[in-house]
Amino acid sequence: MAQLQREPTDVAARLTHLATDLKAIAGRHEGPSSGDDALRLADRLRRWFVAAYVKDAIKHERPGQGQAIEQAVTDTPLLALSADLANGQKHPQQQGDPRSGAWPHWKPPALYIVDKGHQLKVVVEHNGVQHDELSLARQVLAAWRAL
Repeated sequence: MAQLQREPTDVAARLTHLATDLKAIAGRHEGPSSGDDALRLADRLRRWFVAAYVKDAIKHERPGQGQAIEQAVTDTPLLALSADLANGQKHPQQQGDPRSGAWPHWKPPALYIVDKGHQLKVVVEHNGVQHDELSLARQVLAAWRAL
């Protein structure tokens, strides 16, 4: 099993590290696949969303802007959904109101055979809409960079 690397402390470096990790999760994986592979990669993606919730790191880098940052997260649909994905993963007994208006629900992961290997497919349902999680993760990175 791969060792978890310590994440960089500054936000820009952390987002770069997360982009590299996401590329590895989303890429083609060699060899035959199994249900365990799908679960392992889906778990890695879920942990990725926890690591990608960089709101507190941004607040640390921008003293005095905490309330504005909190409001920006709530007002940005992708970041609000990202908050709910991260918090739902950290706190499985969902308590309180979700930032995005509804708690997202992960669908069972799947692996698709591609080019002598396999690739992850994970869907999350949110407010009746199904989102491809890998695509959503890329959009979340872009939203954090824009904040």
